[in-house]
Amino acid sequence: MKTKWKLALSLIFIVVVAVVLIYEYFIGVEVDAYRVEKGDLVESITEEGQLVSEDQRTVYSLYQARIEAVAVEEGEQVERGDLLVVLDTSELEYTLTELRSGLESVNSEISMVGDNLNTATRNYERIKALYDRDWASRIELEEAEKMKKEARSALESLEAQRNSLNAQIQAIEYRLENHRINAPISGVVTDLNAEEQGLAGPQVPLMRLFQKDEVTDWHLEVEARVLTRDVDFISVGEEVTLIFQRREEDLKFPGEITRIAEYAEGDISPLGLEEERVTVTIRPDLPDQVTLGPGYKVDVEFITRFAENVLVVPRRALFTYERENALMVVVGDRARVRKVTTGMETRQEVEILDGIGEGDPVILDPQQEGIEDGARVFY
Repeated sequence: MKTKWKLALSLIFIVVVAVVLIYEYFIGVEVDAYRVEKGDLVESITEEGQLVSEDQRTVYSLYQARIEAVAVEEGEQVERGDLLVVLDTSELEYTLTELRSGLESVNSEISMVGDNLNTATRNYERIKALYDRDWASRIELEEAEKMKKEARSALESLEAQRNSLNAQIQAIEYRLENHRINAPISGVVTDLNAEEQGLAGPQVPLMRLFQKDEVTDWHLEVEARVLTRDVDFISVGEEVTLIFQRREEDLKFPGEITRIAEYAEGDISPLGLEEERVTVTIRPDLPDQVTLGPGYKVDVEFITRFAENVLVVPRRALFTYERENALMVVVGDRARVRKVTTGMETRQEVEILDGIGEGDPVILDPQQEGIEDGARVFY
């Protein structure tokens, strides 16, 4: 009994397969096809950008020193001249005390040596008068002249020491003034890196100040860092698309490239690879329905190439055949392989320069089961 059931099932399976094969042979495989048409093709790259104030200042210390006090907080509004950071001055004040003590000592010596010079000068003039009347010897005159020269040389040396000490004192006093760091502009404190007991120096930014105008509107720009290999495809004056990600839906608005830096800077990619990038500055056309400020992140879409009125096919229809690009085209009721020459490519579309014409039906999934050169198809 079981044998009869197995035989019956086998016959049913054979019949089904035969029907499918006959159907595919005489009617063909149904495919999803796209009729080639002309369109515009846009190639773009997207980089992360950051909104910054047009009038912004990064605050540094001119000298390396320990931070004694931080007078502001992140997000605080400050006015020009307001105190931001106080640096430790104990070492400078100790040095200044020593210099002033040394100056006082030198001034005392100058006074004494000056008196000696006056005495030596009067003695020389007296001896010279006597010598002119033959009442003093040549040796006495030369000795008086020598004493005067030695006194003058000593005074000049001390005056040089005094000038050096005064210059050092002025330098220390200037440094002391700059150990109290004040706001160079009115603005909002951001990127606050200064911490009490931390170290400040010329290479360590303490904070940034972003300026607002009288009606508290930001003068904003967008800065994006573009790989050096892509910079040649963009230029000042070109429009870009700015994308601000929101919870509900992304907000898109236009911008215009205003500056491209003349130099590249090293960077590290998310994969840990070394890269060289160029800073590109963009003037955004901010929409009224959203409030954005310095530090906000946006995506910047740069158009690197544009092809107008060209033959375009979906990228997924393209495959490799005999080491060349190819498409599967429907000719009559048959699928045919067509080798093609491609041009510009985007993530979703490909420009076709040669191999097919406008209106040709292209099979979108050339890997579909049953699809090969010469197979009967319909769509």
